[in-house]
Amino acid sequence: MIYRNQKAVADASNYLAQTAMRLNPVELCNPTNLDDLADDWKKCALTDHFPDPQFKYDTFRLGNAAILGARISKYWGTIQYNCTPENKIDGAILTILENRVKTALSTSDLASYILREEDVNSQKAILEIYGRPSGSFITRCYDALEHPSSYFGQIKSHRFGSEAIAALTEKQYKATDIHAIFTKVLEYYGFKDWQCVLDSKTKTIDARDKTEDGHPKLIVPHRRKVNGFTLAKLIGHEIESHIRGSENSRDLFRNILANTPLLPLAVLLAKSDDERFYEGVAKISDVEIEGDKAMPSHFYTIAIHLALDRHQGFGEVARTMFALNTTGSSTRESAAKEAWKYTRRIFRGATDTSTGFAFTKDYGYLEGYETALNAPASYHDYSSMTLDEIKLLENAGVDLSMPRYPKRDAVRALLGIY
Repeated sequence: MIYRNQKAVADASNYLAQTAMRLNPVELCNPTNLDDLADDWKKCALTDHFPDPQFKYDTFRLGNAAILGARISKYWGTIQYNCTPENKIDGAILTILENRVKTALSTSDLASYILREEDVNSQKAILEIYGRPSGSFITRCYDALEHPSSYFGQIKSHRFGSEAIAALTEKQYKATDIHAIFTKVLEYYGFKDWQCVLDSKTKTIDARDKTEDGHPKLIVPHRRKVNGFTLAKLIGHEIESHIRGSENSRDLFRNILANTPLLPLAVLLAKSDDERFYEGVAKISDVEIEGDKAMPSHFYTIAIHLALDRHQGFGEVARTMFALNTTGSSTRESAAKEAWKYTRRIFRGATDTSTGFAFTKDYGYLEGYETALNAPASYHDYSSMTLDEIKLLENAGVDLSMPRYPKRDAVRALLGIY
């Protein structure tokens, strides 16, 4: 890379990384009042009434995110002006960096739109970040309703036998136990940048590269309890897939950018908000451990289609989700729970849930799973990037065959289960 002004590039790179790593669209779009709504909504659903809930959001966090876009544009402009690529790898770096900048700007805009209750513009920003399922993909998801055996075979765990599963299921872990074991797994792999934290505000265990303070965290809800089998799946999904992919990608960019003013951007370049491949690789781990039960659901795509293409509001989509999950082997209570789960995830970011709106991220679990199954195994080691970005680096001459952190067997090493 040719640099007009190395100091200007170094400063802009440092500030851009710090700023963009604070913008997480999922965090911004998660309503803050789901606990207040859930029980009453599900009770209504059991009486065949499917209301449109009123979501509330963290306006302080949204306000902070909304003002970051101008800074990001400024830093990116400085880098563009001062950097001229000399080879294919330089070109690939700038292309991936531009992807990150566009997503960060869309996320900042999204925060502003939610604050102003401009759902039409929020929808545009969400589609810029996550895209939308294709017509053929939607058709296949509907076909799975009619012919489930064609899509879901009788896959059993490839990782554990019945005795190991029984032994794991008997073990029970509360939040502090999960925190302690996750911390040991992070140490086992040598992931020093990551901190496992107990959190009272979240409901799901989640690895987050991008956080409000800019530091990566593995979040554990403070009241979460799991059995050993679920814990094994979480280790494979969150740490051995998500965090390992991020750490390998960070190391890759640190090596490429060593001794250059772009080095601070390694952490930003490593993580895409387009998480289709990222979630797909993690889903492969889930299925290897749990079998068919862990297969990503086609219901997310159907819910997105109903909301986005047929302009159905929350209640209309939820009614369909309830009907689809009311089967001979399920209760109405479980159908209401599933309907709430699918629909409230699809309507994240909406301020008016009575009309069509879709937070489209969740179709990526199934599409990403299918993509990851057909991708070279070496790509899985860098799953925090998109598949196209990994191919771009490989075609530019970057060696992907020696990841810093190859997959190991933390469950066997730390839980003693074979």
